[in-house]
Amino acid sequence: MRIGIVFPDLISSKAVERYTLDLARSLAAQHDVHVFANRWETLPGNVQVHKVWAAPGPYFLRLLTFAINVTRKLRRYSLDLVNVQGCCALAADVATAHSCHSAYWQRARELPWPARLRKLLNPFHYVALYLSNRLLAERSTRWIVAVSEGVRNEIHNFHGFPMEKIMVRPPGVDLEEFHPANRAKYRAGIRSALSFQRDDFVLLFVGREFDRKGLDLVLQAMARIDEPRLKLLVAGSANRAIQRKYERLARELAVEVCFAGRQADMARIYAAADIFVLPSLYEAFPMAVLEAAASGMPILGSRTNGISDVLVDGHNGFYVRRDAGDIAARINVLMQDQPLLDHMGAAARASVQLFDYQTVKRTLLLTYSRMSRDASASFAAEHYVDDSSQALSGPPEHAALPR
Repeated sequence: MRIGIVFPDLISSKAVERYTLDLARSLAAQHDVHVFANRWETLPGNVQVHKVWAAPGPYFLRLLTFAINVTRKLRRYSLDLVNVQGCCALAADVATAHSCHSAYWQRARELPWPARLRKLLNPFHYVALYLSNRLLAERSTRWIVAVSEGVRNEIHNFHGFPMEKIMVRPPGVDLEEFHPANRAKYRAGIRSALSFQRDDFVLLFVGREFDRKGLDLVLQAMARIDEPRLKLLVAGSANRAIQRKYERLARELAVEVCFAGRQADMARIYAAADIFVLPSLYEAFPMAVLEAAASGMPILGSRTNGISDVLVDGHNGFYVRRDAGDIAARINVLMQDQPLLDHMGAAARASVQLFDYQTVKRTLLLTYSRMSRDASASFAAEHYVDDSSQALSGPPEHAALPR
């Protein structure tokens, strides 16, 4: 099968970019793969790469120029299937929805006014809304792959795309790379390098959009806990002005934070921490949740897309409200109860077995084959499907543990 994969950048340092790079490499083992991109890392020799011009910056202009140029370029090629990752073209056979920007834009109204104002003044959001409205329309795209059930519903509700033409295929996680055994190998060295002590209780926050993901709430929660061992590790880089804002807030609240910036080897970072915290306002399916759970860390997260596909309250972590007091209470429970912390970490690891990257990859390849054979394919009742063709509609139900 001749498959086109479309995305501006295929690089391993960012989530969607890494997903697309891995997808192209995997498909190349069985199919004739054509990559349409502006930048890319090493790809197999049998992958045909087509350079697409895009403005060097700013990003909104880069995205818009890439979308226009790649749409024109695709018309010259006869491919069985064109898969656009995110909203970076104007038409496709398959669009992989890593989020629903219309839903994100609506939720952004709940942010504090300085953050809302920054978004209102950022032209990227208007470009993203324009491209998503064009691409996520039935006349432009035949099928949509949504990364979570929540994103599937959002695309249907905001864009009117038929539910039977949207399938849910979650991202996968490498269960060998992200493994609880990494603690024994890397924990002491990484803690020392980041100036943490051996007996510190380290929270981990991953992401670059500090406002949306609730970093301020995590800092405020820490300030409510009188425990000198409590520290925070932030892996991710916001722009300099935003980072300075949060560094000031940490000093004002007298909480200890290590802003580690973007990390190339996240498996070692997870090994250094005790709890993963993400009180986010909006997510599609955060890869960091899968990676943290695979690493054996309990999850404290808000009820949002993706997190709800993994987190079972009281079993492998706790749901938290976007409220510093509620987050502090959950942190306290786990700090004071080592057996519960260990139990939830083991349960978190077990809960992501169904998201094993190899299984997810094989399922996606089967989906592509079906699409290429059947132009009227319907996915109305499908969710995630493993190799045994067992439908998975979400995490298993468990009785809550004692608190």
